[in-house]
Amino acid sequence: MTNRSLPKDTPVTRIFTSFTDTPVGRIYLGSTDTSLVRVELPGDNASILMNVWLAMHFAQAKVSRGITPVLRRATEQLSEYFAGERAAFDLSLMMVGTDFQVEVWKAVEKVPYGHHLSYGEISRNAGRPKAVRATGRAQGANPLPIVIPCHRVVGANGALTGYAGGLELKSWLLGHEERFLPLLQKRTAGWKLAKGLTEHPEQSSNN
Repeated sequence: MTNRSLPKDTPVTRIFTSFTDTPVGRIYLGSTDTSLVRVELPGDNASILMNVWLAMHFAQAKVSRGITPVLRRATEQLSEYFAGERAAFDLSLMMVGTDFQVEVWKAVEKVPYGHHLSYGEISRNAGRPKAVRATGRAQGANPLPIVIPCHRVVGANGALTGYAGGLELKSWLLGHEERFLPLLQKRTAGWKLAKGLTEHPEQSSNN
């Protein structure tokens, strides 16, 4: 499953916000009628930062508390992620940023669960091999952390570097994925085997 992106210049007249409580704290979410636009990581001023960001990027939109289908799906999928039951998100996204930032975020989306890449590797994957520092700044501007997993991007020597939610949260997310990766891999292998036997029942009857 992969996230689907809408053009950032898609007209927006209404924004809806909600929150979900997670093992790392309360996460605030913002969406249009159809697409997730913002994930605000836990913090003392998270709700204020969410409103400031929405006002900067959607000044003409009416912002109200409410649940849209995409907010409901995002809440469910975040719950599954934190329970160690989901490795990738399947959501409609609107990535609000410059063309370069969006290129970087799309490269980050492809970093697998439980793995990590360096900023240099992300730069190369985004087709901008010399823009390592700019890639780092784009990470800091990521409007959809966790969903676009910038916590999986580390320094060239593997060291943890800056993260909007703080290095403690970044370390927690990486450790969480490392812990659940074997279980998810086993579950996926089992699902593929069951699917194959369903599609080709003669294989099971011949055994």
